[in-house]
Amino acid sequence: MAGLTIKDIARICGVSISTVSRAINNDPGINARTRERVLQVVKEFNYIPNNSARNLKMAESNTIVLLVKGINNPFFQSMFPYFQEGLEKEGYQYLLHTIDEDADEAYAAEEITKEKRLKGIIFLGGILDYPEVVLENIQVPVVLCSVAVVSPDLGKAEPRISMVSIDDEAEAYKAVSCFCRKGHRRIAIIAGRKRDYTVGSRRLAGYKRALQDHGISFDPGLVGYQKEELPEYSEANGYATAMELLKSGRNFTAFFVIS
Repeated sequence: MAGLTIKDIARICGVSISTVSRAINNDPGINARTRERVLQVVKEFNYIPNNSARNLKMAESNTIVLLVKGINNPFFQSMFPYFQEGLEKEGYQYLLHTIDEDADEAYAAEEITKEKRLKGIIFLGGILDYPEVVLENIQVPVVLCSVAVVSPDLGKAEPRISMVSIDDEAEAYKAVSCFCRKGHRRIAIIAGRKRDYTVGSRRLAGYKRALQDHGISFDPGLVGYQKEELPEYSEANGYATAMELLKSGRNFTAFFVIS
């Protein structure tokens, strides 16, 4: 597990790692517009260089960590400033940590609590399929935000665990039903990846249920799965998947797009 790295900042800004370093260190040779862009992202994501982060270890007493699984998700990126604003307004410090999409978020959170004294952890993204005994090792309050929780009773018996999320299946059902009521019978969907067990799978389920309830047969040929080689839920991935469906020759009159 690692916090937001200089490599992440470079990728978000579309520049090299050395350029980010020069901008942070106020190198006079860097383009002013580039420096401004890098520093804006650094501030937006609350990036803390490694040497500063080490000084924070075991020192915080009023810090809440936002643990993000899937840093490339543009929806998540748009939420970071609001998390920071809300937490700071209530007098909390804000620290952003990211983990890979295949990482174990419960283990990552446990490791964070060993390194830092925290007020709590907010999980953003991912999937939690753990018995509550596993989360007992995370000795701070936990909020699961936009997390797919497989264990239905998670949080009911443990007051430290709260959940804030959207009923993705129900909302997808509403959207696709709207198409159906307007007379569309051939509705294509840009779904998540084939092995998506979080938002993508729930919205695909809502899409299928809406078709069934309106007497429309499900056609797997109208499902475009996002590409494994491209960042998930990115503009590039959505474009590539849409173009593949459009060039496939399959007949459809509407797109339902998961973002």
